[in-house]
Amino acid sequence: DVYKRQLFDSRVGLNVAEFEFPAYFNFFVKRKQVNLICTEKAMKAIRIVFQETLLGPTDFSKVKEDFAEDFDPRAIPNFPRECGNFAKNPFNGEELNLDTLLSFTLLDAEGSAAIEEGKVRIVLADKHWHIYDCLLYTSD
Repeated sequence: DVYKRQLFDSRVGLNVAEFEFPAYFNFFVKRKQVNLICTEKAMKAIRIVFQETLLGPTDFSKVKEDFAEDFDPRAIPNFPRECGNFAKNPFNGEELNLDTLLSFTLLDAEGSAAIEEGKVRIVLADKHWHIYDCLLYTSD
């Protein structure tokens, strides 16, 4: 998947970079990783969002604020432990993390990236994506 520089359209309140379903489908059904082609800035934002949606938050220090003051603190779930139970790869039992489902190919300063071992080049130019097949064909 190739993502624009803008991941969210605030004019209409729309996520324009839907990657969660393709990532989950490819991992849980096809057992494959999804490669996202984007800027470094977009990668950082995607990693933050996907961390939260896949594995939950990384900071539970303020979890008590989500409960009433008179709520029995012993009844507050142990969220880090619960999240840890779900952070296991169902196919091999290893730790599940973002890099299990996602890989990233970053656009360079010119808005270009190569995939498939350099056989395909993706270029962002004039607000349009251009995809080039870089295979050389030779005849015998």
